Amino acid sequence: MQTLVNRFVMAAAVATVFCGVAHASDKPKAMFIEHTYVLAPKQIEHLRLEKTSYDPEHRFSGVNASYRSASVPGATMNLFIYPAGRYLQKDAIEEGMKEFVSSFPDAQKRGTYKLAEIESITSFTLDELAEPPKKSANALDNAILDALASEAIEGRKIKLTIRLQDDTRIRSFGYLFYKNLNFFKVRISTLYAESTDVEFEKLADAAARLMVSSAGALNAGSCAEKNIDLNEGDTPEQMAVEISVQTFRFENERCSATIAPETVTKEARTHTIDKIEFKPGDWR
Repeated sequence: MQTLVNRFVMAAAVATVFCGVAHASDKPKAMFIEHTYVLAPKQIEHLRLEKTSYDPEHRFSGVNASYRSASVPGATMNLFIYPAGRYLQKDAIEEGMKEFVSSFPDAQKRGTYKLAEIESITSFTLDELAEPPKKSANALDNAILDALASEAIEGRKIKLTIRLQDDTRIRSFGYLFYKNLNFFKVRISTLYAESTDVEFEKLADAAARLMVSSAGALNAGSCAEKNIDLNEGDTPEQMAVEISVQTFRFENERCSATIAPETVTKEARTHTIDKIEFKPGDWR
């Protein structure tokens, strides 16, 4: 049976071969991302997609997918998927949260809200039921499993107190994740009269996980060039761990040189698809 090491080394070797083929081509180098297909699921359990909206003139604002829940019909649920670029998980969340956090006082200043106060910001795992990796008899396999566990998608959750200009009180939660080279931001809100605080928070947490887990982005561009960077001074074991981690990151980027039409057709059966076309100079 192949060990984890063998599987990831093989994957890295394949990535390096394809990278070489890309460089050998006479075609001009593609932008980091030429275009992205944003995939918003049409139905996820009790959540139904109402519509998506996208403005090509503001492509870095991405796609807004609006959902409704049979459990809380009056709640507004929005999933925003917008370009981020290549980051480490922790760096992406730190960068994305700067804009997310500042958007609430900015909205208050513009008069959108009478009050928009952040009560708390906490870490929030995408997989609530994730278990620690099972230990192997092989020490190197264990090191790889531990390293990959640290790459799990972990976002942030914002609990808000919102009051509209007419003093209507709103329960609201925001969530931010990074995957597939994009930010995935969720806003879920309802009137105080619709449900209790604990009840609505539990529903919002579950809905955020459902939306972000089921949605995705397919990217095409030079982000498909997968170079594995290693330190010459590392031991073979350290290199094996690093190869595994970097290969795992590349797989999660969901980037290829081109995206086959049949891939888009297949995804369209269960998802609404919006295409973000980038222009020269968009990626630096």
